[in-house]
Amino acid sequence: WHSTAGELRRQPGSLIKPLAVYAPAIEEKLFSPCTPVLDEKADFNGYSPSNYKDEYRGYISAREALAESRNVPAVRILERLGVETGIRYLRRLGLPAEESDRTLAGAYAALAGGGIYAPLRFIDKIEGPRGELLYRRQDARTRAFSDDTAELVCDMLQSAVRCGTAKKLAALPFAV
Repeated sequence: WHSTAGELRRQPGSLIKPLAVYAPAIEEKLFSPCTPVLDEKADFNGYSPSNYKDEYRGYISAREALAESRNVPAVRILERLGVETGIRYLRRLGLPAEESDRTLAGAYAALAGGGIYAPLRFIDKIEGPRGELLYRRQDARTRAFSDDTAELVCDMLQSAVRCGTAKKLAALPFAV
């Protein structure tokens, strides 16, 4: 990202919105899940995002905007939040803006983990043949979001499963 909301289009789409837009806006106390956001065609300094099928609904809640993966409300929120603030939160989640699509799983784990980011690792420890400790993972935990923000965004994402773009996942036999 550089300094315009138009650069959002270079990111991995819907996966990045909760991490770079919604959670930071909630954390900064700019929005809540029920805050109305205008969903209509707009121009943001030369960038005109569009929604899927070019459909717009007028004012909808931030929860609905996230659940339906609407682009225009996300850009509106990002414009108010500031791209640099969104980038700062991505960095707290271990997501350099240029490589964010590679490490999204760890960042989402921070939402599920109450706002605490810890880089994902597959090896916890390595022991030698006599049980001596050769390696132990060092957890570098960072608070990316407050517990309240993480809980709200997780709940908003569950709306996507209940009634939004991820409805097909609702049939799974575990929480999504």
